[in-house]
Amino acid sequence: MRILAFEGTAHTLGVSIIEEGKILANEKDSYTTQQPQGMLPRDVAEHHASLIKELTLKALEKSRMLIRDIDVIAYSAGPGLGAPLQIIRSFVYVFAKRNSLSLYPIHHSFAHLIIANYTANVNDALYVYVSGGNTQLIVLKDNLYPVVYGETEDIALGNALDKLARELGFGFPGGKYIEEYAKKATKFLEMPYTVKGMDLSYSGLLTYAIKLKGKEKVEDICYGFQEHAFAMLMEVAERALAYTQKSQVVLTGGVALNQRLQDMLKDMAEDRGIEYKRVENQYLGDNAAMIGMAAWHLYKQNIEPIKADDAFSKPRWRIEKHLEW
Repeated sequence: MRILAFEGTAHTLGVSIIEEGKILANEKDSYTTQQPQGMLPRDVAEHHASLIKELTLKALEKSRMLIRDIDVIAYSAGPGLGAPLQIIRSFVYVFAKRNSLSLYPIHHSFAHLIIANYTANVNDALYVYVSGGNTQLIVLKDNLYPVVYGETEDIALGNALDKLARELGFGFPGGKYIEEYAKKATKFLEMPYTVKGMDLSYSGLLTYAIKLKGKEKVEDICYGFQEHAFAMLMEVAERALAYTQKSQVVLTGGVALNQRLQDMLKDMAEDRGIEYKRVENQYLGDNAAMIGMAAWHLYKQNIEPIKADDAFSKPRWRIEKHLEW
């Protein structure tokens, strides 16, 4: 089984080729901006449209394959930004029709979990999934059906980091700037801490941190925000581990690139005698390899692809419903 996979839910466009569960190519290009308004969907869509053919050819060349060698196409059908998702859907529809190929519409968040299974030897884990649009604690039932044990009630961690970065005058994506400035802090600032059972809320923390601009050092604001945001996540993750009795905890998603977050989860896991796992950096941020591996996983689970004419995109798509095509 040879899979040509596409990712394009947000700022990163990716094209990957998977052969029998092995990643042969994983090309990507990310939209960045220094503009104060951050990421505009129309600009991201234009970025994807301008590069998708080029990245597809690069992936085919790197894997030493021709179009006729491909058996099926996988693509990120959601959740994500509407305009970029439409670019991906339109491209794979035409590509599939012209080459008589079927499609695997992949849920972006599900793909972030599955890539952990195949690249980090995960088999009995609580997934701590943190990205621009999602902050969730998930367990996979029968390795196919996600169960969400906790999540943010408002803004996701990655989005909160980006918004704070924008208010502080940094570029997009903003998480890396927050992390670097936090390392230079000289004072710990008390900020709101909102955990409600198994869920958490970042909007109050974000608003408070933004109001400190001009009153406190930028470095201290970044440090205080990070420490509170990550500590909230650790609390609900520890509670989820106690409830699920999982033997592993894995950190996945673009925000998982943050070293401080990695260290905090690792320390918490070790204190509980839980095996800590982390996805390789190249597969943490959005990428097409995870889309292709998710399609490979569904294929191995005897899930049939759809026809090109049934291609769809869902900007709002709950992970529990990832098989509702």
